[in-house]
Amino acid sequence: MKAFIKKLIVGSSLFFLNTQLTAAAGTIVNFEEQFAVHRLAQLQTVDSGPTLIFSDSPENIKRPGIAYRDLVSGEIRIFFHHVNETADTKILAVLLRNRSLAPIKVTVTKRGVSGPDKDWMRAGQIAQQEYFMPYREQSFTIGVLDSRELLSGKNGLKFEPWELITGIIDLKISGQAELSVLMSSVHSDAAVAADTLPILPVDQEPPLRGTFANANRRITVANADENDPRPLVIRLADGVEDKFLRGVDALTGKPAYNYGNYGVVYTVDYLPELRKTKYWGFNAEGGYYAGVGVLRTAKSEQYHLLPPVGSTFGQISDNETIIAPLPHDYKGSFLFSPPGSSNLPIRIIFYDK
Repeated sequence: MKAFIKKLIVGSSLFFLNTQLTAAAGTIVNFEEQFAVHRLAQLQTVDSGPTLIFSDSPENIKRPGIAYRDLVSGEIRIFFHHVNETADTKILAVLLRNRSLAPIKVTVTKRGVSGPDKDWMRAGQIAQQEYFMPYREQSFTIGVLDSRELLSGKNGLKFEPWELITGIIDLKISGQAELSVLMSSVHSDAAVAADTLPILPVDQEPPLRGTFANANRRITVANADENDPRPLVIRLADGVEDKFLRGVDALTGKPAYNYGNYGVVYTVDYLPELRKTKYWGFNAEGGYYAGVGVLRTAKSEQYHLLPPVGSTFGQISDNETIIAPLPHDYKGSFLFSPPGSSNLPIRIIFYDK
C-alpha cells in the first residue's frame, strides 16, 4: 500500500454470474488508443454508513504489539492489512472486548478475510471476492469484560514470515467494545496479548490507519448526457475528483487521512441518461491491481474479477484496460472498493461503441 503515496495507480475484470464463476471474460485494450477522446465525469458524492476502523501502519510488523485500537459501537467496518516481518511464525488477531456494563450482541453482516499468503495481490483480491459475495449473517454475545477474536473465533490466524493477512469485516455492535488489531507469538492468548503488548510505532507519516466516519460512498455523475457520444470516464480514489476520507488516529489523537480510501465501499450509479451505453471498462491507470467489482441491476448481479486471469493487472502498462458488455438494464450501479495491496486511482468507463 505504501506505493500509493509515491505514485497513484490501478486495475481490470471477469464474471461470476448468479455467484458462479463463468468463462465470460472481457477484452483487453489500450486506454489511450481506445479512449483518447473522452469526457471526465463530474462527481456528486454522498457519504453514509458504518464507521471505518483502518489498520495498516505498520504494514510490515517487525515485533509483537498493537497495530491499532479504538472504542467502537453501532455499525462498524474493519479493514486490516498486515505482513509478518519477523523471523518466525506469528499470530494476527482482531479482538473485541466488551467495555459495557451488560452483555453486548455482535452481528457480522459481511466478511472477507484472506488466508496467509506471500502473493499479496492475490490476498487482497481473495478478501474482496469473499466480501462481495452473498454472506449469511452471524451473531454472538460477548459477556461483561469478556472478549471475542474475530478472525478465527479463538486466538487469531497464524502467518509465516513475509506472509500477508488482509480483510474487511462489517459488524453491528449493541454496546461499547474495545477493538484491537495485534500481532503476537504463537503461544500467546489474544486477550492477554491485548492487555500486555505495547503499541507499535507507525511506519510512515502520516500513517495509513485511523477511525473514519461514513465508510460508504454513493457516486452519481453530474454531467451525464445521452447526446454526447464521447466515452464517460469516472475517476475514483484520486484525492482530487474523489476526496479521501478524513478522520482521527485514536492512538495519538492526530488527524488521519485515508490515502486511497481503503475500506470504503463505493456504489457508482449509471443513470437513465446513459441508456445508450452498451459497454463498460476498467482501467489500470498506473500500476498493479487485483480486486473485484460488481455490476448490479434490478434483474442481475455480475461479479467481475479484476483481472480476469492471474493475480495482478496493470503489469503491461498504465493504459491496460478491460472492456465488457453492460447488462441489458440501462439503469444500475457498479460496486467497488479499493483492495489491500493494490494501488489507486482507478478509472471506470461507460461508452456505446
